[in-house]
Amino acid sequence: MQMSLDELIESAARRIRRYTPGEVAASDAAIVDIRSQDARERDGVIPGAHHIPRTVLEWRLASDDWRNTALDGRSLILSATTATRRSSPQPRSSSSAATPATSRRGAGMGPPD
Repeated sequence: MQMSLDELIESAARRIRRYTPGEVAASDAAIVDIRSQDARERDGVIPGAHHIPRTVLEWRLASDDWRNTALDGRSLILSATTATRRSSPQPRSSSSAATPATSRRGAGMGPPD
């Protein structure tokens, strides 16, 4: 039986690890802010975070030509603005974990324009 869109979203949401600000501060992982420039201007920047917009994330982490080598081999915590359809129309800030940057190779797309 095929999953509905709501079931697919719920399944994906269960696999996201959310961190408290204290957990992030205690971690030696690199923080990657994937919010748009507009969101950063509206809501402020995260001190010490690497800004990589979501639209180019794969290239900056996995591409030999375009990757940010400062993130090679590091565990990453991604920070994004998300909205939950059912619970609230207001965006909320969240952070989630990713694997070390060098473990993802071959994103399968070309470099950004």
